[in-house]
Amino acid sequence: MSGPAWRISGEYFESCNCEVLCPCLLSRAKARPTEWTVGLYVDERTTPEQRAALEAVFSGQAGGPLVRFAPLMAVRLETRSAPITLTAEGRKRTLAIPGIAEVTVEGIEGAGGKEVWLDNVGHFASRRLAAARGLVSRFRDRALSFENSGRNGHYSAIEWSGP
Repeated sequence: MSGPAWRISGEYFESCNCEVLCPCLLSRAKARPTEWTVGLYVDERTTPEQRAALEAVFSGQAGGPLVRFAPLMAVRLETRSAPITLTAEGRKRTLAIPGIAEVTVEGIEGAGGKEVWLDNVGHFASRRLAAARGLVSRFRDRALSFENSGRNGHYSAIEWSGP
């Protein structure tokens, strides 16, 4: 894989349709061969150069941790620009894209009122993830729709780079 070097640091969070905890974390399970339909949403303040770079990273074309999913991305929808709000407060992480997505995950409380962390997991985003539950997890845009409220979630600091 060639191309300019890049680095992303920040916080990753997800809500998926698995029950809490996702079996992908607890075994050597790999993504089943299937044909994914994927779409990228970038904040409306993103420059054209930033948008192109993010498209390359999140499609796996620029290397990094998402490259393993590139063969599964059979249908790639056009990138959409929208106002995106992300917040992190204590054990809660929230994403809002008005009229499209509303996702809030909350870390599962462990000893001392702190979140439960899963260490040494085989997740693409990070080897250390907070165990969480999707309090609200809704998406509706184009012909796609899902409702995963009450299901699995995670969050973690990330440091990704490529190629």
